[in-house]
Amino acid sequence: MPRPYRIHIAVVLLLLAFAAPLNAQATKPGFFSAAGFVSASGKWKSTSGIAGDEVAFKHAVEIQCRLDIRECYEAEARIVGAIPQVFLQNYSVIKWDKNGIIAEDNSSICMTNRLLINFQEQGVMAVDSPKKGAKGMPLGNGKNVCQLVDHTQSFKLVASWK
Repeated sequence: MPRPYRIHIAVVLLLLAFAAPLNAQATKPGFFSAAGFVSASGKWKSTSGIAGDEVAFKHAVEIQCRLDIRECYEAEARIVGAIPQVFLQNYSVIKWDKNGIIAEDNSSICMTNRLLINFQEQGVMAVDSPKKGAKGMPLGNGKNVCQLVDHTQSFKLVASWK
C-alpha cells in the first residue's frame, strides 16, 4: 500500500477514535477545495428514508479527489462489534467542473457506487445503485447474492462529531 494512503488511513482511524462532540450544531462535513484537489471528511447518513438503510456501525470517512489523475479515493474506518476495520474505494472521475464532481466505481459485481460533490454547498452525496440483471454467487433456491441489493441507497456526508 503506498505511503500516502497509510497516512490517510491513520487520520481516519484517529478521527474515528477521538471524534467528540466539538460542535453539536454542525452537520456539514469537513470540506477543503483547492485548484484540482478536494477533500471531505465526516460520516455517512442515509437519505433514502427506508428502514434498514442507515449505517449500522460507528464509522468515519475521508474522501480525496485529484483532477490531474481524475480519481477520487474514499477511506472508511469502521468499528463493527469490537473489531476495527478499514476500507478503501477508488472512483473514476466522470465529470469535474466549476459546480462539482461526479465520480463512479463500477468494480462491484452487484452495485454501481457514485460520489456527487457539490462545491457551492460543500456537500458530498453517495448513491449506491444495484446493477440490473447482475448475478453474483448463488445462494440457493434460484437466488444469487446480487438479489439481496434490491433498491438504490443514498447517503449524505455529515459531520462525524454530530
